[in-house]
Amino acid sequence: MVEIVDRDSQLTITIRRAQRFADWFQTVMVFLIWLLAEQTLFRLALDVMWEAVNQDPNTEVGPRLLVLGMWTAVGLALGYWRMWVHFGQEVLQVDHSALTVVRQALLFRRQEKYLRAQIDNLGVSPFWPGGLAFRYNDPQTQQSMAQVVARGISPEESRKVIWRIQEKFPYHWKR
Repeated sequence: MVEIVDRDSQLTITIRRAQRFADWFQTVMVFLIWLLAEQTLFRLALDVMWEAVNQDPNTEVGPRLLVLGMWTAVGLALGYWRMWVHFGQEVLQVDHSALTVVRQALLFRRQEKYLRAQIDNLGVSPFWPGGLAFRYNDPQTQQSMAQVVARGISPEESRKVIWRIQEKFPYHWKR
Protein backbone atom coordinates (compact mmCIF):
# COMPACT_ATOMS: atom_id res chain seq x y z
CA MET A 1 0.00 0.00 0.00
CA VAL A 2 1.45 3.36 -1.04
CA GLU A 3 0.41 6.66 0.50
CA ILE A 4 1.78 9.92 -0.91
CA VAL A 5 1.56 13.14 1.13
CA ASP A 6 2.50 16.42 -0.53
CA ARG A 7 3.78 19.05 1.90
CA ASP A 8 5.14 22.50 1.11
CA SER A 9 8.72 21.59 0.29
CA GLN A 10 8.68 17.83 0.80
CA LEU A 11 7.01 14.75 -0.60
CA THR A 12 6.46 11.91 1.89
CA ILE A 13 5.81 8.46 0.48
CA THR A 14 4.81 5.72 2.93
CA ILE A 15 4.96 2.09 1.83
CA ARG A 16 3.31 -0.47 4.09
CA ARG A 17 3.52 -4.21 3.62
CA ALA A 18 0.37 -6.02 2.58
CA GLN A 19 -0.85 -8.37 5.30
CA ARG A 20 -1.65 -11.85 4.02
CA PHE A 21 -2.94 -14.87 5.90
CA ALA A 22 -0.30 -17.10 4.26
CA ASP A 23 2.49 -14.93 5.73
CA TRP A 24 1.05 -15.19 9.23
CA PHE A 25 0.51 -18.96 8.89
CA GLN A 26 4.08 -19.45 7.66
CA THR A 27 5.44 -17.36 10.52
CA VAL A 28 3.52 -19.33 13.14
CA MET A 29 4.60 -22.68 11.66
CA VAL A 30 8.27 -21.68 11.43
CA PHE A 31 8.17 -20.35 14.99
CA LEU A 32 6.61 -23.57 16.34
CA ILE A 33 9.18 -25.77 14.56
CA TRP A 34 12.02 -23.55 15.79
CA LEU A 35 10.63 -23.59 19.34
CA LEU A 36 10.32 -27.39 19.36
CA ALA A 37 13.91 -27.80 18.16
CA GLU A 38 15.14 -25.14 20.62
CA GLN A 39 13.48 -26.93 23.51
CA THR A 40 14.94 -30.29 22.42
CA LEU A 41 18.45 -28.86 22.03
CA PHE A 42 18.18 -27.14 25.41
CA ARG A 43 17.15 -30.38 27.12
CA LEU A 44 20.03 -32.26 25.45
CA ALA A 45 22.49 -29.58 26.53
CA LEU A 46 21.18 -29.73 30.12
CA ASP A 47 21.44 -33.54 30.14
CA VAL A 48 25.04 -33.41 28.94
CA MET A 49 25.95 -30.72 31.49
CA TRP A 50 24.28 -32.75 34.27
CA GLU A 51 26.23 -35.82 33.18
CA ALA A 52 29.49 -33.83 33.04
CA VAL A 53 28.99 -32.40 36.52
CA ASN A 54 27.67 -35.46 38.35
CA GLN A 55 28.85 -38.59 36.56
CA ASP A 56 31.57 -38.27 33.93
CA PRO A 57 33.82 -35.18 34.02
CA ASN A 58 35.28 -36.11 30.58
CA THR A 59 31.96 -35.51 28.81
CA GLU A 60 32.25 -32.85 26.12
CA VAL A 61 29.72 -30.07 26.62
CA GLY A 62 31.09 -27.54 24.12
CA PRO A 63 29.76 -28.91 20.81
CA ARG A 64 26.17 -29.17 22.06
CA LEU A 65 26.27 -25.68 23.57
CA LEU A 66 27.69 -24.38 20.29
CA VAL A 67 24.83 -25.96 18.31
CA LEU A 68 22.30 -24.58 20.80
CA GLY A 69 23.83 -21.10 20.51
CA MET A 70 23.85 -21.18 16.71
CA TRP A 71 20.25 -22.43 16.59
CA THR A 72 19.19 -19.64 18.96
CA ALA A 73 20.96 -17.05 16.78
CA VAL A 74 19.24 -18.40 13.66
CA GLY A 75 15.87 -18.17 15.41
CA LEU A 76 16.48 -14.59 16.48
CA ALA A 77 17.51 -13.63 12.94
CA LEU A 78 14.39 -15.29 11.50
CA GLY A 79 12.23 -13.51 14.06
CA TYR A 80 13.77 -10.16 13.14
CA TRP A 81 13.19 -10.81 9.42
CA ARG A 82 9.58 -11.93 9.93
CA MET A 83 8.94 -8.84 12.05
CA TRP A 84 9.92 -6.70 9.04
CA VAL A 85 7.59 -8.76 6.83
CA HIS A 86 4.58 -8.20 9.10
CA PHE A 87 5.11 -4.80 10.69
CA GLY A 88 7.64 -3.07 8.44
CA GLN A 89 7.11 0.11 6.54
CA GLU A 90 9.31 2.33 4.46
CA VAL A 91 8.97 6.10 4.42
CA LEU A 92 10.62 8.03 1.59
CA GLN A 93 11.06 11.74 2.23
CA VAL A 94 11.93 13.61 -0.95
CA ASP A 95 12.91 17.27 -1.10
CA HIS A 96 15.03 19.49 -3.35
CA SER A 97 18.32 18.24 -1.98
CA ALA A 98 17.96 14.65 -0.75
CA LEU A 99 16.07 11.39 -0.64
CA THR A 100 15.75 10.07 2.92
CA VAL A 101 14.67 6.46 3.41
CA VAL A 102 13.38 5.47 6.85
CA ARG A 103 12.73 1.77 7.41
CA GLN A 104 10.89 0.96 10.60
CA ALA A 105 9.20 -1.98 12.27
CA LEU A 106 7.91 -1.79 15.83
CA LEU A 107 10.82 -0.43 17.88
CA PHE A 108 13.51 -0.83 15.21
CA ARG A 109 14.31 2.07 12.89
CA ARG A 110 16.98 2.64 10.27
CA GLN A 111 17.51 5.80 8.25
CA GLU A 112 19.59 6.40 5.14
CA LYS A 113 20.04 9.73 3.39
CA TYR A 114 21.00 10.03 -0.28
CA LEU A 115 22.07 13.45 -1.58
CA ARG A 116 20.28 14.50 -4.76
CA ALA A 117 23.50 15.63 -6.42
CA GLN A 118 24.87 12.07 -6.11
CA ILE A 119 21.81 10.23 -7.52
CA ASP A 120 21.62 9.17 -11.17
CA ASN A 121 18.95 7.31 -13.17
CA LEU A 122 15.98 7.25 -10.82
CA GLY A 123 13.53 4.70 -12.22
CA VAL A 124 11.62 1.46 -11.72
CA SER A 125 13.86 -1.37 -10.55
CA PRO A 126 14.65 -3.87 -13.33
CA PHE A 127 15.94 -6.43 -10.79
CA TRP A 128 13.26 -6.30 -8.11
CA PRO A 129 9.57 -6.59 -8.97
CA GLY A 130 8.58 -2.99 -8.44
CA GLY A 131 10.59 -0.69 -6.26
CA LEU A 132 12.64 2.37 -7.13
CA ALA A 133 16.18 1.95 -8.36
CA PHE A 134 18.95 4.48 -8.79
CA ARG A 135 22.71 4.70 -8.95
CA TYR A 136 24.28 6.47 -5.98
CA ASN A 137 27.77 7.94 -6.21
CA ASP A 138 28.86 7.79 -2.57
CA PRO A 139 31.04 10.83 -1.78
CA GLN A 140 32.74 9.10 1.18
CA THR A 141 33.84 5.89 -0.55
CA GLN A 142 34.08 7.34 -4.06
CA GLN A 143 32.13 4.33 -5.36
CA SER A 144 29.00 4.17 -7.49
CA MET A 145 26.47 1.61 -6.23
CA ALA A 146 23.01 0.59 -7.37
CA GLN A 147 20.35 1.12 -4.71
CA VAL A 148 16.79 -0.21 -4.55
CA VAL A 149 14.23 1.31 -2.20
CA ALA A 150 10.47 0.84 -1.83
CA ARG A 151 10.70 -2.87 -2.48
CA GLY A 152 7.47 -4.76 -2.62
CA ILE A 153 5.35 -2.26 -4.52
CA SER A 154 4.14 -2.97 -8.03
CA PRO A 155 5.83 -1.49 -11.11
CA GLU A 156 2.71 0.63 -11.71
CA GLU A 157 2.94 2.09 -8.21
CA SER A 158 6.66 2.68 -8.75
CA ARG A 159 5.95 4.64 -11.93
CA LYS A 160 3.28 6.65 -10.08
CA VAL A 161 5.75 7.50 -7.28
CA ILE A 162 8.43 8.56 -9.79
CA TRP A 163 5.90 10.67 -11.69
CA ARG A 164 4.85 12.42 -8.45
CA ILE A 165 8.50 13.10 -7.52
CA GLN A 166 9.23 14.54 -10.95
CA GLU A 167 6.00 16.55 -10.93
CA LYS A 168 6.76 18.08 -7.51
CA PHE A 169 10.44 18.78 -8.23
CA PRO A 170 10.74 19.10 -12.04
CA TYR A 171 14.15 20.78 -12.05
CA HIS A 172 15.75 18.67 -9.33
CA TRP A 173 14.55 15.12 -9.98
CA LYS A 174 14.79 14.51 -13.69
CA ARG A 175 15.13 10.96 -14.91
